[in-house]
Amino acid sequence: MLRRTSQAAFGGGMYVFPGGKVEGDDNLHALDPRRRGPTGAQQRQVAALGNEWRGHWIAAMRETFEEAGLLLACTEDGDMLDWRDPVTEARFRAHRKALDRGDIELIDICRE
Repeated sequence: MLRRTSQAAFGGGMYVFPGGKVEGDDNLHALDPRRRGPTGAQQRQVAALGNEWRGHWIAAMRETFEEAGLLLACTEDGDMLDWRDPVTEARFRAHRKALDRGDIELIDICRE
C-alpha cells in the first residue's frame, strides 16, 4: 500500500494499492520514438495483449510514477535516469506533482 500525495486531484492522501487503468492517451503512438522494446523476451506478453499491449505498457509506467514516484526512464543518450542526482530527483518530483494536479501528461514529461 502507498499513500497518494495530498495534492492529487483524485484521492489525495488516500492509501491505495498501485494500479489504475489504461487511459485513452496510453494507447497513442506518440511515445513510440521514446520507448525501448518490446524485447524478444516480451513478445509473448505482446501477443497475449494483442493491439492493446502499448496501452498496458504505458499505463503501467504512468501509474507507477503517479502512485510510487518511480519512473523507469532513460536519458536521450540511453542511460537510465540517476535518481541519486538531487537535480534529477527534484525535477521529477515537480513533474509528479504537476501530473497529479492534471497540469501535464506523461508525454509532456517524456518530451522534456
